[in-house]
Amino acid sequence: MQNMAILAGNTRAGTDTTRFGPVTARLHCSEGRAVRDEKGYQVEDAEWRRIVAFNGLGWTIRHYCETGMKRLVRGRIHYMKRQDSEGQHRWRGLFSTLSV
Repeated sequence: MQNMAILAGNTRAGTDTTRFGPVTARLHCSEGRAVRDEKGYQVEDAEWRRIVAFNGLGWTIRHYCETGMKRLVRGRIHYMKRQDSEGQHRWRGLFSTLSV
């Protein structure tokens, strides 16, 4: 069994890159779909995903990725568990890229 996912969507403004050791790029990508509201009108429903890219992919995203560009990202889903200030456990999902 392999943890593999494909994400297609538009990138959002604010791609963050860090340069501590390997280049790490963090960006957000939206998955849009058309749904009907309670009045029957068609509206756009978007879900935002956090994407993390390392090394060569981080460099590529840093130099060539612009706001609103369509992206097809192949990677794996990674979940992290953390504890908030109230002592409750919270889960966060990241999308770690293999190719853009």
